[in-house]
Amino acid sequence: MKEHNKKEILTNEIIKKELKKISIYSIKADMFLIVCFLLIATLFSLLVYKFNPNIFITVFFVIVLILFLLRLIFGFWFLAKIFRAADSEKFLITKEKLTDKVTPEIEISPIRDKTYFIKPWIFPADPYRLIFDQKTYCIPIGLNYLWSQKYTMDQLGVFRSSNIGDEFYLVAIKNKIIYAYNKKLFEME
Repeated sequence: MKEHNKKEILTNEIIKKELKKISIYSIKADMFLIVCFLLIATLFSLLVYKFNPNIFITVFFVIVLILFLLRLIFGFWFLAKIFRAADSEKFLITKEKLTDKVTPEIEISPIRDKTYFIKPWIFPADPYRLIFDQKTYCIPIGLNYLWSQKYTMDQLGVFRSSNIGDEFYLVAIKNKIIYAYNKKLFEME
């Protein structure tokens, strides 16, 4: 039983690999969404152009294409920024206590003040959040701590295993929390 509660060792090398993995996953997700949206915009433009060959549709498609190319460029810039920070160790590791937890499952409707449930697969942009003093950490969707042999868990697992008052190692780049490691599971080397 004691073996299960043993903490795993967390090192700067592990954090560097995690930062790079997060960046790559984020870019892949953005690329997939961009390609899907461009295909839909292209099909829509071609369909409308067939029935009404108007210059507006062509301009619309070009504007959409430019916006998504800018998003792609920003995504690659973000990736390069994270990689540079990881390689040069320009990330800050601090210890802070968890002060609050926010779940996306229950929201209050602004229209009728009714409670309704949001399905995470429909609105994945509203993640589970951990609150530390004035900082918020949005738990990444998917598996977290993949390097860990004992504590690999999904977003909900990270949320449920975190209790208010737990102390965390927070990895931040320019005051934005990139990763949070619960001290009851991980020990910094």
